[in-house]
Amino acid sequence: MNGTDKTALWAKYVESITVTDNNGLDSDTAEIVLDDRGQLIEEPAINAEMELWLGTIDNNKPVLVWAGL
Repeated sequence: MNGTDKTALWAKYVESITVTDNNGLDSDTAEIVLDDRGQLIEEPAINAEMELWLGTIDNNKPVLVWAGL
């Protein structure tokens, strides 16, 4: 978020991630649902820039693909 990798901070709180790849020039969207019952996650600022990378672990190394935003 705004150039800071939040993976380590958010990974244990992720409940779901949904990416919608819209047609043409329509904006793509991502919904990230986090379990923040303990209110430990700092909310992003309004208009914060985010990038989303998704992937798997192969031979103990992440294999990531840019998912947009």
